Amino acid sequence: MQGVVIREAAPADIPAVRRVLVDTWHATYDHLFGPERVTAITDDWHAEDRLRQAIGRPGHRFLVAETEGLILATASSTLGANGRLRLDRLYVDPRVQGVGLGTGLLAAAVSNWPDLRLIDLEVEPRNGPAIAFYRRHGFVPEGAPKSGCVQEHLIMHRHLPPPGFSIRPAEPGEAEPVLAVIRAAITGTNAADYPPEAIDFMLAELSPAAISAHLVQWDVWVVTDREGTICGTGAFDGARVRQLFVTPAMQGRRLGCVLMDAIERAALDAGLERLAVRSSVTAEPFYEARGFTVLERFAWGPATMVAMERRLPAV
Repeated sequence: MQGVVIREAAPADIPAVRRVLVDTWHATYDHLFGPERVTAITDDWHAEDRLRQAIGRPGHRFLVAETEGLILATASSTLGANGRLRLDRLYVDPRVQGVGLGTGLLAAAVSNWPDLRLIDLEVEPRNGPAIAFYRRHGFVPEGAPKSGCVQEHLIMHRHLPPPGFSIRPAEPGEAEPVLAVIRAAITGTNAADYPPEAIDFMLAELSPAAISAHLVQWDVWVVTDREGTICGTGAFDGARVRQLFVTPAMQGRRLGCVLMDAIERAALDAGLERLAVRSSVTAEPFYEARGFTVLERFAWGPATMVAMERRLPAV
């Protein structure tokens, strides 16, 4: 939409911001909660005094999008501990939805925060258009909807690579660097939990030809550093997580979380109800933190592996 300016909200904007919030809530939720309940919620959550208190608050960004003096949309974000950013109140006037205002506000609300690592938000689980919007912008649901003080809410998140790192689909000719990451992780990390014969068995299953086939058959992503060097990889074979590894020197930077977000988005796009993984003992805590539960432990040659599964939200 041409002529739109995104800027920080000022006290004089509060009545217009409240109008956008109230109109959007009624257009979105009247059929779910009824007009009277929506009015009660907006009178509380979006009261002018409460909105005015958010202006200029440390660690908080309160934005509006306007054209020719008319405020059409708003968004807020708050930076918490450990680089976690909370996105709140992203709403676009119903009369101008679908022209890119939400995308522009989202980008402005999450940009230029120091040490940003994770963005999360809450959305009503029956608000299909909002969930679809956030999924298009890389967000994935954390689990089943949770009960709040007023209504159920679905938490969605998006991990971001650290500065200088990026994620992209792997290319067919990248079997060797992808294989190098996998080998480095097995010998440098998994070796703490497995005897030498198990490590040798794992490595024997790997070859450039096998990885080349996987790059064609599976959805494979890689994380690269500033120089373009591949330092992490993960794959989805249409039913489960495959070969999620990060070079030992780069572990601890949430690169595995960035890769898992991509895999979970692919699983949701495929319509899966459950996502499976055959995890090493070493990676079991990582998958548990992502909501996977243990199904069984089994022998893979001399190595003990862990079959795990996560139920995906129906969104």
